[in-house]
Formats: sequence, C-alpha cells, structure tokens
Amino acid sequence: MLGRNDEALKAYDKAISIDPNDADTCLRKGLALFDLIRPDEAIEAYDKALGLKPDLALAWLSKGSALMAVSRYQEAIGAFDRAIQHNTDHLEAAWVNKGAALRLLKRYRESLDAFAEALKVNRRSAQAWYNLGGVLHIIGRVEDAERAFDNARRLGLDVDAV
Repeated sequence: MLGRNDEALKAYDKAISIDPNDADTCLRKGLALFDLIRPDEAIEAYDKALGLKPDLALAWLSKGSALMAVSRYQEAIGAFDRAIQHNTDHLEAAWVNKGAALRLLKRYRESLDAFAEALKVNRRSAQAWYNLGGVLHIIGRVEDAERAFDNARRLGLDVDAV
C-alpha cells in the first residue's frame, strides 16, 4: 500500500459497499487499519473477513497480532492456533507470534515449545531463534540463550538492535 493507507481504506470501504461478502477486501481493510495503528478497528475488519471465510489463515494471524497490540494475549493465542490449524504459508509466523504471546503471559514452557515448532517449520527463522533466546534468558538458561542469539545473528538479525 506504499504508506497510503488512508486512501486504501476509502477504496476498501467502497469495494465493501459494492460487495459486502468479499472476505479478502475485508482482510485488506484490516491490514490497512492495523498499519494505521487502529488495532480495535482492524480486529472488527478481520472478524468480518473470518465471518465470510473462516479458513482465511492470514486473517487469523493478523487478528492475533492486533489482539496482541491491545494486550489481549489469551485471545491472540486462540487466533494463532486457528492460523496454525490451517497449515499455510503463515505457519512459521503463527508459531512465533503464539510463542511471543505465551511469553507475555509468563507461560515460558509453552512459549519454548511454540518457538521449537516455528523452528521445525523453518530452521533458518532468525525471529524464532531470537525469541527462543529471550525466553531461555528469562528462565536462567543463559548459555542456551546465547547460542540461540548467535543463531539469530548468523541468520542476519541484528540482535543488539532488536
């Protein structure tokens, strides 16, 4: 959308007024709203998209991210679980985000498991390695955490800047 989310929103609203049953347009509207830092409205758009097309994994993933933005972590986990159920191109991101939500709820064992699942999907996921390192550090496994951070660095993530 090249930073023109306000214009995009107008176009999405017009498209939805023409075809209110277009789940993909509702999803895109939600993405634009999220980019504009309007997560509550984004959640509404994702819910509309999911009401029309319940298997839309990107909508579940995006809804989970918006729920995290408003500190509704338990609900976010449910949304990420739904994205995972659909086993799509977004599987790695769903596991990483689920792990992050679990970490924020201090459910560290489950968080570690989620990051391990993300790494099963993609061993080269710098985000999964970085987040895994963060949880390992929290629970006192400092050497393991450093190894995970080293993996994230090797994969190109500037760990010190994150």
